[in-house]
Amino acid sequence: MKKNLVLGILDNYTFHQVKKFVLSLNRTGFKGDLCLFLGAKTTPRTIRLLRKQGVMIQFFKTVDSLPEGNLAGKIFELRKPINYFNYRHYLYYDFLERNKEQYEYVLLTDVRDVYFQRDPFDFELGDGLFCALEGPTKKLKDCSFNGPWMKYVYGQEGMAKVGDKIISCAGTTWGKVTDVMAYLVKMLEEIRKVPDAKKAIDQALHNYMIYTGMLDNLKFLNNDDGVILTLSYEKNYTIDKEDKVRVLNGRVVNVLHQFDRMPDLKKLTDRLYLKGHLQNKFNHKFNKLGLLIYKQMVKYKIRKSNT
Repeated sequence: MKKNLVLGILDNYTFHQVKKFVLSLNRTGFKGDLCLFLGAKTTPRTIRLLRKQGVMIQFFKTVDSLPEGNLAGKIFELRKPINYFNYRHYLYYDFLERNKEQYEYVLLTDVRDVYFQRDPFDFELGDGLFCALEGPTKKLKDCSFNGPWMKYVYGQEGMAKVGDKIISCAGTTWGKVTDVMAYLVKMLEEIRKVPDAKKAIDQALHNYMIYTGMLDNLKFLNNDDGVILTLSYEKNYTIDKEDKVRVLNGRVVNVLHQFDRMPDLKKLTDRLYLKGHLQNKFNHKFNKLGLLIYKQMVKYKIRKSNT
C-alpha cells in the first residue's frame, strides 16, 4: 500500500523554530513520510534532532545551484537569481519523479508557521489538486502583498483577470502525486517566464494558474471546511477546553497555517510544544547563538578552501 507524503524546505532555521511543525505532525499519528529539504545553513544539531523525530532529509547547498542530477533542472533550466519560494519546486519535482511509485497523496507545505491537529490527509480525498483559500474578506487586488506580486509578474492585464478572486495560499497544496506533479510542471513553466525569479513570488504564479484555467480538476478548501485554516485574514475560530482549534461549525481543524500571526495561537502552541517561558526564551537564544557560530564556521571553511 502506498504511503502519503509531506514535503517542505527550510534553511537558516534551528530545530527550536520548526519544533511545533515536526512534533505536532508526529502527535497526530500520521503514518506517512515527512521529507524536508535542508540548506547548507542548517546546523548539525538541527539535522540530528530532525532525524531523531523520523524526518527524511534531502540536502541542497544553495539556491544558486541544483543538486547534481536534479531532474527538473534537465527540463526547466534553473533561473538565476532565484528565491527559496520558486527554487523549492525544482526540488519537489525531482523527489516526486524519483519516488512517485511509493506515494499516493502529497502535501506541499510551508514549515515554520504550520502546525497540525489531525492527520493532514484525514479528509475526503480523491483525484484533483486541493488548494487552500484564505479568508473571504480580502481579494487578490485588495491585499497589500498579493496585489503587487501579481502586478509585477502579470501586469495590470493579469490583475484584471484574477484580481476579484479570493486569495489562495501557495503554502499548503494537496493532491495525488500525479496531480501535484502536473501542478509542478506548470509552476516550473511559469517560473521560466517571470521577469525576475528572485523578485517574483510563486504565490502570484499559483493564483494566476488556478484562476485562469491552466490546471485541471481543482478543488478548493475553504477555512470553514476544517481541513486547513489559513489565518492571514481569518479570525473566525475558537479554542476549546482541550486546546483544539475549531472552525465555527465545530470541526477540529487538521492544519493551521500562519498561526504565529495570532497572539492566542502563538501562546497556545508555545504551551503545547515548547517548555516554560524562561526555558523557551533560553532555548531560543541558545539556538540563535548556535546558528550564528555555525554560519561563521561555514564562512571560515569557504575562505580557507579558496586560499
